[in-house]
This record gives sequence, structure tokens and C-alpha cells, in this order.
Amino acid sequence: MKKLLVALAVFASANAQSQAGDCCKAAAACAPCPQVACQVQPACQPVVQWKEVERTVLVPEWGTEQRTVTRTEYKHETSEREITVNKWVQKQHKVSREVTYYECQKKWKEVTHKVAKQNWKDVETKLWVNVPTRETKTGTRTVRKPHWKEVSHEYTVMVPAMETQTQKYWVSEVVPVKKTRKVCEDKGHWEEKQVQVAGCNPCPVTCIQKVWVPNIVQTEVEYTTHECHKAEKTREVQVCVSKPVKKTCKRKVCEWVEEEEKYTYEVCGLKKEEKTCTRKVCETTWEEVTKKVEYFEWVAKTKTVEGTVCRWECVPTKKTIKETRCIPVEVNAEVDVQVCRMVEKTIAEKVCRPAPAPCNACQSAAPCSVCKPAPCKSNCKSCCS
Repeated sequence: MKKLLVALAVFASANAQSQAGDCCKAAAACAPCPQVACQVQPACQPVVQWKEVERTVLVPEWGTEQRTVTRTEYKHETSEREITVNKWVQKQHKVSREVTYYECQKKWKEVTHKVAKQNWKDVETKLWVNVPTRETKTGTRTVRKPHWKEVSHEYTVMVPAMETQTQKYWVSEVVPVKKTRKVCEDKGHWEEKQVQVAGCNPCPVTCIQKVWVPNIVQTEVEYTTHECHKAEKTREVQVCVSKPVKKTCKRKVCEWVEEEEKYTYEVCGLKKEEKTCTRKVCETTWEEVTKKVEYFEWVAKTKTVEGTVCRWECVPTKKTIKETRCIPVEVNAEVDVQVCRMVEKTIAEKVCRPAPAPCNACQSAAPCSVCKPAPCKSNCKSCCS
């Protein structure tokens, strides 16, 4: 593959050189073009030129406008309506029901079980026994003995006494307080309006109907409420107080004195002796024994019990309440709105435009307008343009 690409490249360069040679032969009729320049010089490159050009663009511009918008406001209206309230009433009913209870009954049954019996017998056994022997010895030791003497001692005793003290305490008092609250009152009036009523008659009938026009007025009403306030008070109380009183008494004090004394003690030794002893050995045998066993069994029984049951019954009651409703009302208002507009603006910018440059290979040739007989080939247009 690489060899094929190299061969194609060589063929293309040879073709370009042959076309350049034909170009030089054709351009010989115009002007004496140097043979070497025509073979080496490439096609003419354009010269870059910068030019200022004005153009119009759209630029965003922000402004404030006043527009009329419709918004919703809420108006409070008070009205009365009748509702049904469920009230729970307690009523007593006599009820009889069957109750199951359990009664304990005493019963007997025979039970057979095995009993262990012990049989003892005497057995003689020889054994070695360590027999203790005692020996008396004399020694000296230091002993602490108590000596008592009387010492005067001062101590403090707390004696109870009654004192009168002033004590503070808080009392909750209910105080009437006057407050005000806002009350809505409907001070409307009745108006007569003509209304068309459709009946069996094909022609509409006009009648006068009274219509209530509401006028809600909000007033402040004074009312009295009770509030709980704390008040600080004082009182005199009798308090039992312990007062310190100093007293003197005599007591015995023990002092320990060390003394040396002689004493005798016994030393115990062990001596082995062979003895014969008789010991009892127990043999166990099992026997079956039958006996009566007392047990208790619970028996279910039924009885009828009468009693009084309290039940709550729901009784519907009608009640008139006042309620305030919010009625939406549409209102026109002027609002400032930020608006964006596109405004025309003229700006200047530099634009790059290429300009044709003369060919170095044909600078010494005559102008191409004089030599038109020879046709130019595609690879040598710069020589004749």
C-alpha cells in the first residue's frame, strides 16, 4: 500500500512539471519568462488588506412602563346560618347477661409410685489413725493491759426553741380586666328590584322583589374578662429552731500499757496407730406403693346476671352560628413593569479583504493586455492575469 502511494506522488509531481513546461511555452509569445523561475516559483499568494466597515446591530435596552393589571382582593362578610350539632346524652338501660364462672371441686385418685427403702448393716474395717499427743511448754510474751482514768469533756447540745419569723408566700387572685375587640355588624337595607319570572305563560311576568343590600361596619366593643395575677404577701409563723448549748461532763478514758508476763502453752503432735472400726453400710431397695391423692378440678358453670348499663346516645340539636366569609373582588391597579427593547446601534469594525499580488516569475514581462494570442493553462494563470 505504501509503495502504491509513493508511486502516485511521483506521478503527480512529474505531471505538474510537464504542465509547468507547457505553461512556459505558451507564455513565450507574451514575454520572455525565465525558465528557472517558472519551474520553481509556486502560484501567486494574495496580499491581506484591513478595512473599517460600519454596520448596524440591535442592542437590548431596559426601561420601566406603567401597566394596568387586574388583581383579586378579599372582602370579609359576616352571616348567620343554622347548623346541626350532635350532643351526647347519657342514658341508663337494664341488661341481663349470662356469665361463665369456674368452681373448684375436690376429688381423689389412686397413684402408684416406687419408694426407696434403706437397709443398714455393720462392716468391720482396719485403718491407720493419727492420734494427737500433747506437750506443755513455758514462754514469755508482751501484753497490753487497760488502765482507766476520769477526764472532763466539753460537748455541745442542740436545744430546741420556738421563734417567730416572717414568711413570704404567693397568692393567685382573679382580677377583672377591660379589653376591646372588633365586631362586624351588617347595617344594610332592603331595596326593591324588578325581576322577570317565567311561568306557564309564554310571556314573561315582571314582579317587584325585595333584595337585601349588605353594609358591613366594623366597630370596637368593650368587654370585661378575668385574669389570674400573682400577689406577694407576708405572714408570721412559729418556727422550731435548734440552738447550741455547751455542757461539761466527766468520762472514763482507757490507756493501754504494755507489760511482759510468763505463760504456758501446749504443743500438739501426731502419732500413727492401727485401729479396727465397725461402720454401717446402707443398701437401697425399691418397692411399689399405692396411695390415694387429693386434687382439685375447676368446673365451668353458667349463671344469669342483671345490671344497669350507661350508654351515650347522639342527639342532633340545631344551633345558629355566625361565620365570616372572604369574598374575592377584582380591582384594577397600575404597576411598574421592567420592559426590554431592542435598539439599533452603529458600530465600526475592521474587515480583512485579500488583494491580488504580482507574480515574481513575470515581473520583467510586458503587460498581459498586450499579449493575448497565447492561451493560458490552468497551472499558469498568474503569469497572464
